Amino acid sequence: MEGWGGVGRTEAVGYTNNRRNAFSYDAAGNLTNDLGQTFTYDATGQQATASYGGYSLQQYYDGDRLRVKKVENGTPTSYLRSSVLGGQVVAELNSSGVRSRGYVYLGGNILAVPQNNQVSWIHQHPVAKSKRVTDGAGNVVSTLELDPWGGETTRSSNAAFQPRRFTTYERDGNASDEAMHRRYNRWHSRFDQPDPYGGSYDITDPQSFNRYSYVQNDPVNFVDPSGLDEWQAFNCATRAELAIGVLDWLDGWQGPCGGVGGEAAAVAVAMDVAAVVVVGADPRHPHRVLIAILGSRQTSTASREL
Repeated sequence: MEGWGGVGRTEAVGYTNNRRNAFSYDAAGNLTNDLGQTFTYDATGQQATASYGGYSLQQYYDGDRLRVKKVENGTPTSYLRSSVLGGQVVAELNSSGVRSRGYVYLGGNILAVPQNNQVSWIHQHPVAKSKRVTDGAGNVVSTLELDPWGGETTRSSNAAFQPRRFTTYERDGNASDEAMHRRYNRWHSRFDQPDPYGGSYDITDPQSFNRYSYVQNDPVNFVDPSGLDEWQAFNCATRAELAIGVLDWLDGWQGPCGGVGGEAAAVAVAMDVAAVVVVGADPRHPHRVLIAILGSRQTSTASREL
């Protein structure tokens, strides 16, 4: 059900091995038909096509499994991504190679969107279920209110202004979201593909074995910016709250205030802090290390490991 001003759609559903009954899946567990759309996948498990009556979407990926181009109903869009920002899109290009939209980030959040010869400013909730877009004069030009799972509500206005609707995901014309390493289906509040990242298993946490769930069904407190592993999202009220975080070579820095992509030096620049110091290994995840964030005036001694 899409609540809090949503359309009020309800579904009676059942599941077998975490796969929804009546839906079709391939041998790898990828959703191929949800009774409304048909999907196909490439050799890496990324969704290659989505289609239904009057709609078609083709998607192309680079060697890091990140989408670099889509063709939606015959209209191509290419994407330029930043390695410093963990693969986030910084520009969209039209069929002529001309930039049609850009994205400027502050840490892991979108700060501004240049398009149509003007810059619009993005103001969003810490877990990004709510956004306001203002023009250069501070006037609100777009309001976006979603339910915690990304479902549409009646509280939005001019919501199609830019496609970054649910957290950092890009919503395509079929109302499904590109979540970097997977597709998030807000209609069903879960991913279309099982989680390809083995490190997101936790033998002490049975919920982690549901490979389709979004942030283990806790979207109020967690986000999953890469489609690989959930992490807790907070806002920093002061520099001292930056504390100790996790430097994840897949997802970038993850800590009490959110995260940014890139290596330690880039993280320090992006967060406007003096330095990022490697503290030690994260025993639960071999591709992560614990880091300390050193502020320009003080060093935080608080810690919170995700």
